[in-house]
Amino acid sequence: MNNIDKINVLMKEYEALRAEIRSRSDNQFTLLGFAGLVLTWLFSRSLAIRHWLELLAVIVPILLFMNFLIIQAIKRCAYRLMAIEKQVNSFAGDHLLEWETRWGMQTTGLFRSKPRNWRPA
Repeated sequence: MNNIDKINVLMKEYEALRAEIRSRSDNQFTLLGFAGLVLTWLFSRSLAIRHWLELLAVIVPILLFMNFLIIQAIKRCAYRLMAIEKQVNSFAGDHLLEWETRWGMQTTGLFRSKPRNWRPA
């Protein structure tokens, strides 16, 4: 198998993982919408403070755990994308792919818009 064939196979995996990350991000928005729905339903009920606290003590940890699982799945995909980028760049002999390696949230963090030591090409 030559380098072009290897790159083609890796790019198919790369595309599938990018789609997986988009899907997981959509899952987070769905979870957020569900949390809003539950909160709206709770506000429409006339419950005692004790019942509010009991419901929140059950619902909030479940939602947080589900979000944690989604984030972990996204991280696994992102780390694999970084490895694929490294492999493709190695086979190509140039820096063709760099999104996850230089710009993705695993590299820059949540609140940074540019990677550390960034200089335009």
